[in-house]
Amino acid sequence: VEDSELADVAAVSAGNNDEIGNMIAEAMSRVGRKGVVTLEEGKSAENNLYVVEGMQFDRGYISPYFVTDSEKMSVEYENCK
Repeated sequence: VEDSELADVAAVSAGNNDEIGNMIAEAMSRVGRKGVVTLEEGKSAENNLYVVEGMQFDRGYISPYFVTDSEKMSVEYENCK
């Protein structure tokens, strides 16, 4: 599927909004076939596109036992498979 075709379909799905259609097509192009695109309702009238590498959690760790570096409150794994 060409980006322009994807943008057209996305625009129609977004109520004939070309700006949203183009943004969705760009997001799909940037993340690739195996990527995930998530839409969220914002608190302002502007539209934004953010690309995040890996996974991102808005609320932190479910359990403090996931933290491997308590000073940075971060997790680092080695030799993951």
